[in-house]
Amino acid sequence: MIHFLVLNCEIYILLHLLKLLIIGVIVQSSLIELKYRILIFRIIINFSCLILGFGMFIIYKGFTYEAILLNYSIVCDHFSFYFKFMTLLTSFLVIMFCTDYCEDENIKSFEHIILILFSILGLLTIISCFDLVTMYLGLELQSLCFYILTNVKFYSDFAVEAGLKYFIIGALSAGILLYGCSLLYGGTGVTSFLDLTILFYTVDVHIFLYYQYYMILLGIFLIYIGILFKIGIVPFHMWVSDIYQGAPSHISFFFAVVPQISIISLLLRLNNIFIYIFLKPLFWFFMILSLLTIIVGTIGAIYQTKIKRILAFSGINNMGYILTMILTLNIESMYGIIFYMIVYNITTITLWVLFMSFRDISNLAPIEDIKDIMLLYKSNKYLTILFFIALFSNMGIPPMLGFFGKLFVILNLWKLQMYFFALFLILLNSLAVIYYLRLLKIMYSTTLDKWICIKDIGEWKANFLILFVYLNIFFIFYPNYFLILIHNIVIIVFS
Repeated sequence: MIHFLVLNCEIYILLHLLKLLIIGVIVQSSLIELKYRILIFRIIINFSCLILGFGMFIIYKGFTYEAILLNYSIVCDHFSFYFKFMTLLTSFLVIMFCTDYCEDENIKSFEHIILILFSILGLLTIISCFDLVTMYLGLELQSLCFYILTNVKFYSDFAVEAGLKYFIIGALSAGILLYGCSLLYGGTGVTSFLDLTILFYTVDVHIFLYYQYYMILLGIFLIYIGILFKIGIVPFHMWVSDIYQGAPSHISFFFAVVPQISIISLLLRLNNIFIYIFLKPLFWFFMILSLLTIIVGTIGAIYQTKIKRILAFSGINNMGYILTMILTLNIESMYGIIFYMIVYNITTITLWVLFMSFRDISNLAPIEDIKDIMLLYKSNKYLTILFFIALFSNMGIPPMLGFFGKLFVILNLWKLQMYFFALFLILLNSLAVIYYLRLLKIMYSTTLDKWICIKDIGEWKANFLILFVYLNIFFIFYPNYFLILIHNIVIIVFS
């Protein structure tokens, strides 16, 4: 029983989730007045941040313990501890930054915060999964919460449409994933990742029967397709821009940052099992998909006029870069993936917080179209500078932090002697600069007689944004501590 203590973070979050749900229902049903409902909503958000903060402390203290539980269906190792900590930290920042947005948009339902916490519990399950069944249950737990979260603003036709699209496409991806798991189980007779690892590393798969070998290979491909649906890899990206545009901005912010961490950890864990055995077909599979993802993420955003759609295609583009490093599982690629995920979280959080903070001071209306940020620098020069630096980092312009993330990708491909692929990525990144420069042109050089005045974002939020911008600018002067930290994480993970 003592081994179950390695799951104390998940148990702690689940118990407090049930407590928050009961307290919220009882108190809000008895306090009908609007001002008290807003008070309960703020209290629920504060308690949620405390739960996630203490969850990070629990994971940090339990980092030295490892165990495989529930008949080899859940694993708690250094790999899962790191990605769990990263998930909780990112979720904490997202929920904290969304408080003002919910009040401005008059979103008072505390239930969607509870659903966010349940989805985080599903993401933690995905990170610790060590069986096909556990993997499917974790993915479905977070997906079911996401379907409802997309439709938080149920009075909006766009939100209802986005929720319906997400449900249909999510059900399709779940069916593909489950069919792939059934084919893999039918070909091997096992579902545990440990059993699959032992089978593929001790038995030559080419001695299998003809139909059995291709049944296993097809099952693996379908499993990867079902998983890649979740992070919007091309050609499974058709839902991303529509869902981001239709869902409330704080929910789109959560979708853009948090789920990618657990999905990338799952892909890395599956690659430990499959990629060395089915190296050639999986290599071409990942290479083609990553190339298509970067192309679509680059070209698709050029003609967009909605800022959320531009951020959606930017996220697709970044997932393509990460997928290129999943082509091979070595120390360099693991180092690059962890570094790129940290860089992606810093730059994406900065852009989304700035975007949600852009509001017309006259009517508190959110700014969603690129024409609304015309002459932004005349309204708020400091916000414009922060937005300018975040965009430059996302472009990969040196010496910003985003440049080093993409540099690791190029160097890893160059070391693998994939010269044409590396040069093509450099060309595509140069093309992606176009839609970022268009935003900068609109903010600085558009001529208008009248411009929108932006609401003040508040002192505490400005301090966090300045910290993120500081990391983007001054990383080149103090990189050693940051790189040594990632180096130690990689060594612990691979140990």
